[in-house]
Amino acid sequence: MKRYLWIALAMLGIALQTLPAAAQGRNSGLISSEAARRNGLELAWHTHAQVNRSNGRVTNITQFVGEWVYFEVKLGKLTWRYSERDRTSSGDVLGRDGAQALANAKIKDLTESHLSPTLETHVKADVRLYVVTDHGLLQAIDGETGQTLWAQQVGNPTYPTTAAGANEMYVAVCNGSTIYCYDRRNGDLVWTREARHTVVAGPAVTDSIVSVPTIRGVIESYRIDQTKRSLPHIYKSQGYVSMQPMSTPRSVAWGTESGNMYVSDAASGRGRFRLETNSTIVGPPAYLAPGYLYAATLDGYIYCSDENKGNMLWRYSTGDSISQSPMAVGDTVYVVTNEGRLHAIDYVSGMLKEIKTTTDPSAAPAAPTAPPAPKASPSQVRRWPIVSGVKSIISVSPTRIYCLGQPGQLLVIDNNTGSVLGTMRIGTTDVVLHNQATDRLILGTSTGLLQCLHETKLTEPFVHAFEREKLQAKNREVVQDAGDAEGDAPMEAMPANDDPFGNKPMADPFGGAPENDPFGEAPKKGGGVPPPAPANDDPFGSPPPKGNPPPAAENDPFG
Repeated sequence: MKRYLWIALAMLGIALQTLPAAAQGRNSGLISSEAARRNGLELAWHTHAQVNRSNGRVTNITQFVGEWVYFEVKLGKLTWRYSERDRTSSGDVLGRDGAQALANAKIKDLTESHLSPTLETHVKADVRLYVVTDHGLLQAIDGETGQTLWAQQVGNPTYPTTAAGANEMYVAVCNGSTIYCYDRRNGDLVWTREARHTVVAGPAVTDSIVSVPTIRGVIESYRIDQTKRSLPHIYKSQGYVSMQPMSTPRSVAWGTESGNMYVSDAASGRGRFRLETNSTIVGPPAYLAPGYLYAATLDGYIYCSDENKGNMLWRYSTGDSISQSPMAVGDTVYVVTNEGRLHAIDYVSGMLKEIKTTTDPSAAPAAPTAPPAPKASPSQVRRWPIVSGVKSIISVSPTRIYCLGQPGQLLVIDNNTGSVLGTMRIGTTDVVLHNQATDRLILGTSTGLLQCLHETKLTEPFVHAFEREKLQAKNREVVQDAGDAEGDAPMEAMPANDDPFGNKPMADPFGGAPENDPFGEAPKKGGGVPPPAPANDDPFGSPPPKGNPPPAAENDPFG
């Protein structure tokens, strides 16, 4: 009897010791695999960023999605795989050229043996996370495995360190007013430059330049190729800049507190155009290939601009104030208002997106002789229902939208119907990557915990991009405004006649252009003038008034 009493006391002691640890696990922000599976998710990995254990904090997390390639040589049931991520006997990364050389050598050997091998090339998404701490540590993490690839101490630990920007080859970050450029593959320092003004946010990195926002709206663009220490291109935008610029294959875009969105050339940093809005632009603009830019303003509007011509295509009103960037994914622009309402806008029309009806596969097919169903009128089309209780968007998959709801709550929304599918507790999560590049959910805590979740069926990252259009946009000729390199020549103001909300006609975003559209085609000799835009092309229902628009004010510094 005494022996059983001792066993019971021992078990009670173990349970009492386990309870605090279990409670701590529930409050630590780490999501268990069981809880994830109950909501159709898988916990892909979790890791801990290298922060100072006593008082270090994660301040920024950014992502870049590139690509990596591996080659497969096949001969019957035999397969030889050569990846650019493989390493040589000396420990160096093989690289794409090295992997292809090995694959070609294998093909040659088999061919010389009178065999008929085949060579296949596979392209995969290369997801990299760049974590920055308040002590200036930059850490590169593989977005699919959670493995730390490299870490570097940036500058002075007591100076503020910005978020990182990256491209296929380089990573740039600012510490104080110094710009640091690292090799994306191994973290080696490539060069440093002192900015001419005080840096206020992280850099945007294109194939050619690193663009840094500095105090009083000055954007400094430095060439990535620093073999010749060239002078930066300096551009003075109107209004204070407090956000990291956004880069596309062709442009660099940023907004100001005075309500201007500026777009410069990704190769030179020269200004191309600016778009005027009626309120402060909040957060970096969003982009969808092949050439759509979206900006949100504090007064609750979403603006869509043509990246090629610079004209405004549409404006959408949410009815509430906005303080976070829109998220452009696939064919939809998502925006969350300060009242917690989620709007899903069609990326072309500027209206709430249509709800697509799914066909029941078990239903009998319609008779081939049956007449086609009449097309529904705009009033009969089912539109996305505005969803309440949303704090911000984490990521979007082909079928679901994952959002932050109440504190410590993950909200799952159907991507087609807008209905709430369920909720999940995620603990004390205070670091979130608002991921508009892939479907992955990247969550964590400021103390360094990071974890990645994805839907069970999506074993590989689902990359949100129109790849063909993106390539076309990259190769398309860039239309530039007149301006001198190394100069402070301001961008031209947007012409007064492209405001669809004043007493002025607007260009048809899907067809021809009005006669006074500066971006339309010039009239051909002897061929008349282009036809005017139809009267009903204003998405807000106000017909254009008669007469020409008034000229721009003489005191406009950008005219």
